[in-house]
Amino acid sequence: MSSVRSAAKFDFYTATHKGQRRRLFAFAQRVGTSDFSDPDEVDAVGEELQRISRMLRTHARHESEFIHPFLAERFPAAADFLESEHDDLENNLVELQAFYEDIQSNPCAQWQCLTFGGEFYRALQRFIARYLDHMDEEEATMVRLWHKCEPEELRTVVTRMLASMSAEQEREELWDMLPALNPFERVKLFRTLRYGLDDGRYDDALALAERALEPRDWDHLQTLLADGATRTD
Repeated sequence: MSSVRSAAKFDFYTATHKGQRRRLFAFAQRVGTSDFSDPDEVDAVGEELQRISRMLRTHARHESEFIHPFLAERFPAAADFLESEHDDLENNLVELQAFYEDIQSNPCAQWQCLTFGGEFYRALQRFIARYLDHMDEEEATMVRLWHKCEPEELRTVVTRMLASMSAEQEREELWDMLPALNPFERVKLFRTLRYGLDDGRYDDALALAERALEPRDWDHLQTLLADGATRTD
């Protein structure tokens, strides 16, 4: 059991997925309240859709490059299943973007615009529902890896993923993740970053956390990092 607890310090999915859920839910709420008869608002929603699409695709590429080969050596059927889900979700995302581009490129009367907006809102909810199922499958697979793998094996995968990320990707992901985590998950995340980042990038991550978090949450994070936050072990 102690080895499982040690392995669980390295988690491929939870923090990132919490950030993605936060971003997707906020976007769904925005779409639900948007005035689709206002061209400027339609364009603003479209820009956020593009940003979210880039974020999801970057995340999928990291999983396919670093996690799925590792998983295939231990649970090949799970790796194949998750990779096939990536393909399906990419097709769903392409369809969602194409639907929105039709809305943007076709002028319409007010009542038609509102109808199209409602149809896109429902299409977005269907995509999010599928994506939530996919994240749940991945998180269940992580539990299997904790029971199968040594901590150092998991740490190596995490370190390689962090090294592959650009500073911009890292900042965007942290900005989404940090407000979505509980205090001890934030400590766990920064312990992982400590393993995978040089001092300069780690200090940049701390500076970003100060901006992303409410003052009370930032103070709490500093306290937990200083005292070791033993309850996260």
